[in-house]
Amino acid sequence: MPQSLLPGNNGHLASLALPELYVQCKQVIFDWDRANVEHVARHGVTSTECEEAYCNGPLVIKHQRRKGERRRLCLGETNSGRLLTFVVTERRGKLRFITAYPMHPQMREIYRGED
Repeated sequence: MPQSLLPGNNGHLASLALPELYVQCKQVIFDWDRANVEHVARHGVTSTECEEAYCNGPLVIKHQRRKGERRRLCLGETNSGRLLTFVVTERRGKLRFITAYPMHPQMREIYRGED
């Protein structure tokens, strides 16, 4: 697994309830509401999978500036081994997922360090 570039740990994550809930992963507080839960769900990803991929130590492959905020494009793996690409930002001291989707083959090569 790639070196962790962001804080995280391997722990059990709580299920999320709508419309809004903040879940902690060590010192990280996740920011979920109906909008971002539904957005990642359209890509076939759950909020729990997002948190697992983040807490398992994602690989940050790009820093972005969008809509006046700093965002990180990350590659990560859930506890069940599912590979995800996701974008996160910090808002009001909480980590918010902007989007998440299954990792494409080209990104898998980057994540796994293949040539």
